Amino acid sequence: MGVDTPDGSLPPSDPKVFLEHMDMAGIYSAVIYGFTRKPNFEDAELWRECYRAYNDFLLDFDSHAPERIIAPPQMPVVFPETCLAEFQRVVGRGAKAVEFVVFDAAKPLGDPMWDPLWSAAEEADVPICCHIGDKAGMPYPPNEHGQLFAHFSLSPMAIARAIPEFIFGGVLARHPKLRISFGECRVGWLPFVIYWMDRQVDARARREPDPHVRLSLRPSEYVKRQMTFSFEEDEIGVRLLDQDWAYIGEVAVWGCDYPHGQGVWPNPEPVTAAIPSALKQEIVFDRAARFFRIAPPSFARKGAGGMVEIR
Repeated sequence: MGVDTPDGSLPPSDPKVFLEHMDMAGIYSAVIYGFTRKPNFEDAELWRECYRAYNDFLLDFDSHAPERIIAPPQMPVVFPETCLAEFQRVVGRGAKAVEFVVFDAAKPLGDPMWDPLWSAAEEADVPICCHIGDKAGMPYPPNEHGQLFAHFSLSPMAIARAIPEFIFGGVLARHPKLRISFGECRVGWLPFVIYWMDRQVDARARREPDPHVRLSLRPSEYVKRQMTFSFEEDEIGVRLLDQDWAYIGEVAVWGCDYPHGQGVWPNPEPVTAAIPSALKQEIVFDRAARFFRIAPPSFARKGAGGMVEIR
């Protein structure tokens, strides 16, 4: 369903219109991400300045309603040596979360080079957010011979590799209070990935232990302790939420995917109504509110409203 907007306005980046659109769907607070097709600059200094300018825009956007809008500033992961300073700068300005684009990371996620960033995020109690997408500068494939639709068929799972990298790289073992959120990735495919990570421990890690990393917990335990994953319209995932063996009932959070046409804004009720009633309040509001340290308004404590992850 379309809505009328003021002439010349850009609703996702106009905080006044954005908040009005959240109210239309009964959404109290939102975690939002920028575009996934990021530019790729040959001039490294220009690229660094673009990170900084973009983050300043996001921080200004957040400032219009700090308890309702969380647009995570993007860490300059192409330049790992600059990440800690930028993290400290944006957190000093009030950032409640930061985005780490795993596709652009200059080093593997378990590389010790990232540890100062993980330690800072852990100490500041600021979660790391990872969104689906692709490497900077990567265009969408052409809409011919099935290439475009094949791409979008797999886009939710593109971020899957980062999950075991965080775990088997020892990041969560070394930083037990670090929180990692995966956005817009859906959850129907997650049970097998989590099961298969545990299987690697049973089938491989005991025979061929990593000389650099020792895990005291099973991968599924790290996932439950420190990760969340957002979904929108995911019929498979919703059917698995109340199945203990599927893991995801303890890590899923719901989002409406505004302003995408494929999302469920401005009327999310047909989708959220399918969430098992015993888990609905937790998945639609409470879990995300705890994870992002959002103090809910008085009406939310009565079970109304929503806390979602969107872009």
